[in-house]
Amino acid sequence: MRALVLIISLLAVSPAAFADRYIWVNGQRMAPAQIASLERLRCGPIPDGRYWLDGSGIWGYTGNPRPQGHISDNCRRAQAGGGGQAMNRRGPFGDYMSDGQCSFVNGVPVGRC
Repeated sequence: MRALVLIISLLAVSPAAFADRYIWVNGQRMAPAQIASLERLRCGPIPDGRYWLDGSGIWGYTGNPRPQGHISDNCRRAQAGGGGQAMNRRGPFGDYMSDGQCSFVNGVPVGRC
């Protein structure tokens, strides 16, 4: 519920200078302050892109109903001390994701997961 209130308050911020970041959440382009708040919740940077985010913190890519994770997954990994550097990128052949231990291409595990 707290995440839902935060999302609504972030979306209500008036669009100021958007800098060079292009992050859209639930159809709304995020302002720099909104991006900073979301990156604090994520415990890391958010790549430019279009995402959906529900009130419980589950997120995914716009146009794809399949959840990709929880916004605070990076925070949990950091607290657990597991794995290497997490990353999430959209590349020329699809979506590349890693939790620092296991890698995925378009949601398919790659290597020993």
